[in-house]
Amino acid sequence: MEIIDAQVHLNHLGFEACVAAMDAVGIDAAIIDQFPTSGRRLPGGAMRYDYASAEDAVRRLPDRFAYVARLDPADPELPRLMADVRTHPGCLGIRVDQPPRAQFASDGYAGFFALAQRHRLPTWIVLPGRLDELAAYARAFPDLPFIVDHAGMPEHWDRGDPDRFAPLDALLALASFPNVAVKWGHMTKLSALPFPYDDVLAQLRRVVDAFGAERVMWESDWTQCSGAETLAEMLFAIRLSPLFSQEEKVWLLGRSARTVMRWDRLDDRVDVVAVGEAQWDDFSDALVVQGRLPNARVRVIHLTRGGIAAWPAGARCISTAPLPGADRVSVAEAAAATVSGRAPRRVPIDRS
Repeated sequence: MEIIDAQVHLNHLGFEACVAAMDAVGIDAAIIDQFPTSGRRLPGGAMRYDYASAEDAVRRLPDRFAYVARLDPADPELPRLMADVRTHPGCLGIRVDQPPRAQFASDGYAGFFALAQRHRLPTWIVLPGRLDELAAYARAFPDLPFIVDHAGMPEHWDRGDPDRFAPLDALLALASFPNVAVKWGHMTKLSALPFPYDDVLAQLRRVVDAFGAERVMWESDWTQCSGAETLAEMLFAIRLSPLFSQEEKVWLLGRSARTVMRWDRLDDRVDVVAVGEAQWDDFSDALVVQGRLPNARVRVIHLTRGGIAAWPAGARCISTAPLPGADRVSVAEAAAATVSGRAPRRVPIDRS
């Protein structure tokens, strides 16, 4: 299963920490929103944003990171900026963060969304407690994918309030618009129960029933949720839940983000690392030197003398010893792949 985190603020903790956390729990890729934002104020007052940390992450690991842009509707070069969004490597779409109520509710974003629709830009929208304002735009721009951030829930809540999930009704009302999708995140903050947060998972079941799993994508936004739950808890609450089929989990935890955001991501993942008997001790030593936990997704097979290695159909295997169907790698490369879950760059990727 390909795991994609549909939102992370990488610049909060830095590239290395983010990659290490992703590797530790088995997240294949993530979409970055650079926040806090940076940029410069134009003479007319509009904000021109930049994305230095996001662009650096894409340059370093283009198969694992992408990002979204933020554009000011008042920018005098807005048409050019919209046209250029997906020409930047790794830039998939745009994010609109709590637009002014008076401007948004009075059709003031019609020109902005018309440009986004013209250039087919998936649009994240942050509207906590204001989802009723989105319906008119979803109807007016049927070819523009709107992705509701954080399930549209209010920013602050009391997890002991018996009516705390009531605002989800406004989200469910948008399910009739086929161009509206949902980013499911921050919700475990509302849970009155410990992991796996069964009360919250029951609400996710309602959302999946309304939208279909193909229009719901998991986001951790984990730097904003620290203290409420860990990254692993957010992911595995869904991954281990009996409330969703395996196919639904495939969509929720990766395929929806990749499909809705039109991310044609290179896949260099490794599922199985096979290690020959003669290399096992060296491999164990090399794994210790990595200084990080093995990737949660990767299965390590010890090829004992006369043993037979088998792995699930479709899984990708690399091996330190000759093995039919597996790419041959060095001990050091096998250890690195066990931690990262990624193939060495020199190994050709079979996309058949």
